[in-house]
Parts: sequence; structure tokens; C-alpha cells
Amino acid sequence: MSTAREQGNKGDQGDNKDGALAQEFVQFALESGVLRFGQFKTKAGRMSPYFFNAGLFDDGAKLGRLAQFYARHLL
Repeated sequence: MSTAREQGNKGDQGDNKDGALAQEFVQFALESGVLRFGQFKTKAGRMSPYFFNAGLFDDGAKLGRLAQFYARHLL
């Protein structure tokens, strides 16, 4: 049986893992041209400092890597 402190430590490790995974995903999105920074106007007319174009995950290599990110996040 684990203590509350041990359970808290597991959560902390998970946060670090998730943070590293998130940073790796953002780097992948930037390198793929999927994530761009600048001034973009949304359909609602608001301004946004970034644009994420998921349509640019447009080949097998990018889709495969995207699938790996999903799998790593879920496991």
C-alpha cells in the first residue's frame, strides 16, 4: 500500500514526463510548419498570436510521429 506522499511523488514525475512530451510535441509542430507564431485573425474576428494548421500533418512520416505522441501521452 502506498502512502499519500508516494502517490504525490508519482504525480510529480508524471507532470515532468508530460511537460517534456509537450515540449517535444511543440518542437515537432514548429519544425513541421504546423505551428506558426505571428498575428492571425480567427474566423470569429479575434486576433491570435499563433496558428495551428493540423492540415499540414500531410504525409505518412508526420502522421506516424503524431500517432507516437498520442500513444506516449495515453500510456
